[in-house]
Amino acid sequence: MLTDNEIRSAAEDTLEFNAFAETLGEIIITSEPPLTVGVYGEWGSGKTSLMRLTQEVLEKQKKKKIKTSWFNAWKYDKAHDLRVALINTILKEISKDKKTSKTLKSKSKKLLKRVNLSGLGMSAVSIIGTLLAPQLAFIPALTKLLTNDKTSPADLARLIPKNILKEDGGQKTLELIGEFEEEYKNIIKSYVGKNGILVVFIDDLDRCLPEKTIDILEAIKLFLHVPHSVFVIGASREIIVKGIMRKYKVEPDDSEKKIDEWGADYLEKIIQIPFRLPPLRTDLIANTFIEKLDVSEEIKKHKNILAQVRKNPRTIKRLLNSFELQMILAEKRGLAIEESILAKLVVLEFKWALFHKNLIDLFGVSDGKINLIEIADFEESKRDERLKDLQGIEQYYNDTSLMDFIKEEPSLIEANLGDYVYLAGTTKEETKKESKDASYYFNMGYASSEKGDLDKAIEYYSDAIMLNPQYSKAYNNRGDTHDKKGEIDKAIEDFNKAIELDPEYARAYYNRGVVYDEKGQYGRAIKDYDKAIELNPDYFKAYYNRGLVYAKKEEFDKAIEDCNKAIELEPGFANAYDSRAFSYHGKGEYDKAMEDYSQSIKLDPGDELAYDNIIELLNEVLEKKIHFPDKWDSSNVKARIMSSDLVKKKKDKITTFLKKLNV
Repeated sequence: MLTDNEIRSAAEDTLEFNAFAETLGEIIITSEPPLTVGVYGEWGSGKTSLMRLTQEVLEKQKKKKIKTSWFNAWKYDKAHDLRVALINTILKEISKDKKTSKTLKSKSKKLLKRVNLSGLGMSAVSIIGTLLAPQLAFIPALTKLLTNDKTSPADLARLIPKNILKEDGGQKTLELIGEFEEEYKNIIKSYVGKNGILVVFIDDLDRCLPEKTIDILEAIKLFLHVPHSVFVIGASREIIVKGIMRKYKVEPDDSEKKIDEWGADYLEKIIQIPFRLPPLRTDLIANTFIEKLDVSEEIKKHKNILAQVRKNPRTIKRLLNSFELQMILAEKRGLAIEESILAKLVVLEFKWALFHKNLIDLFGVSDGKINLIEIADFEESKRDERLKDLQGIEQYYNDTSLMDFIKEEPSLIEANLGDYVYLAGTTKEETKKESKDASYYFNMGYASSEKGDLDKAIEYYSDAIMLNPQYSKAYNNRGDTHDKKGEIDKAIEDFNKAIELDPEYARAYYNRGVVYDEKGQYGRAIKDYDKAIELNPDYFKAYYNRGLVYAKKEEFDKAIEDCNKAIELEPGFANAYDSRAFSYHGKGEYDKAMEDYSQSIKLDPGDELAYDNIIELLNEVLEKKIHFPDKWDSSNVKARIMSSDLVKKKKDKITTFLKKLNV
């Protein structure tokens, strides 16, 4: 499964962002600081990757002395004061730099201590908040102030009413701002040199609370906007604009559009150079991004279909994970699906989510009688008639891109969607976030277990349980995974919890019975198999496993009876024939044992245990000089054994046996 890690170097660039990074780097190098650059893009569009590449470009260039610092705003979102956290990060970076002089390190540490003690950021911006909220009349004054590189504490003092300064101790705070700015400016100049630049990258700003987002922007302008400094901010422009409006509680007197324009204007006064990430082209998604990702060739075969989602990199990775998960589930469930059809349905799920949800929901409740995709191919009059009872979905049939996608080869119109709807139900998003997330982690746990990554499977099942503590299936599957790892006591604990949550959960009783069998606690194992069969009389594996326990206890008649029932319910179950043969062998009924071993090998030619059991049985027949049925004469036995793929693996045993048999 793909992770959501950002690109950290040009060698990892699957998005062709390096050209953008070089452009941004050149702008930063050639511009006159102070400067603030905004890297705009929606959630998951690759802002962090572009900023990492830009950082790499800057650190490799030789034109100017450049130092860089990285601040993950979301990491500090719970901090008492995000502004102080930003200042701390910058000053600590300077102090930790091995090339920084002892004198400069000392100055940085002293300033850092003063900032922490005085709460400079919170005090200063709270004054501005008092000034601004909620009066729009002060907004133009502030935006003018913020765009003036020569702003001083005196300018702020003139703007802020004297009663606010007096009541809130504002005059003292403004003096602190002036002192801080002067010391900070000198530290930065000493750190980077006369022509150098300190570039501070601020990531994940739009994931913070709106008011903290705006505090950071204003703090940059009021405290840190000094010569030799550049800030590169990665964020969603739209989210920040909304945050500005929310923080200052602006009540629109005019149209919503005018208010949005004001918010955008305010932002542009702080950020001088905006860079908006362009949408990814379909050919780039298919031939560069997906092609370079660590995914299977089976997925890459359908890259041209999957690329039609035309979303951001994070969404594309989620789509590919969902596609892989559904392919794994289809294989394990033995579902006859066409991967290209599945790929198209996954694109529907991520690009036209509401249509996909209606498709799945209506298909489920109507037992497949209402198929939204088939309606797309109806004549207009028939379609309108069919849609009368389907509220709110007629809009989709006016979406030409959706209709074209459905009809393009491989067309979805003629596809039998039953199995695909089942698969979509295993990964689709539920209405409640908790259910969606728990189900998602459960399915990821199942897929990880099937791939043999047991530790990851346990981690996913644990996540599902944390989100939904009543998730009995997650406890059961985690217990099964613990059993595969040999962690028997943990497995029993999970099965106990699954049964506690759902006393009629037959599979949990069955799984606990298997573990008790492994521990040699046969009485408990039989009791659990009894309960599983009581709850599900057609549970052929429960009959089979109970028969195995009876055979171990040498209660062969009961074992044979259970194997008979397992074979009756599932005639192709090779293991049941093998187990019944073992019991016949135990009773000395060699001819019946040989018949069953033969049938077991016929159903499963790769069953090594069956061959071992045959050789053991025949050796016993020879040693005891028991009459052997004519139909199992030496040539017959030899033919069966020599035709097996296992003849090389069992060479020593087979050679010894054939010598005894004189053939």
